Amino acid sequence: MHNKNKVSNEKTLGIASLVLGIISIILGPFTFIPGIICGHLSRRKNKTNNIALAGLILNYFLLIITVLLILLYISFEKLK
Repeated sequence: MHNKNKVSNEKTLGIASLVLGIISIILGPFTFIPGIICGHLSRRKNKTNNIALAGLILNYFLLIITVLLILLYISFEKLK
């Protein structure tokens, strides 16, 4: 029975990572950073957790987009 709770916790972290990634499309960096953390914690315990991998890919993609948008904004502000 203890083993079932461990697997459930790993899946929960993976699902949390994916959900936080989806929510961060609306809320921005407030949720994709915890999503990255949850995804890595889940993948550390179970390398075959594909839900956590999907969450990590989504969250890192959003991180890259956010950084690029910030750099784009800064570069346009310097042109004014």
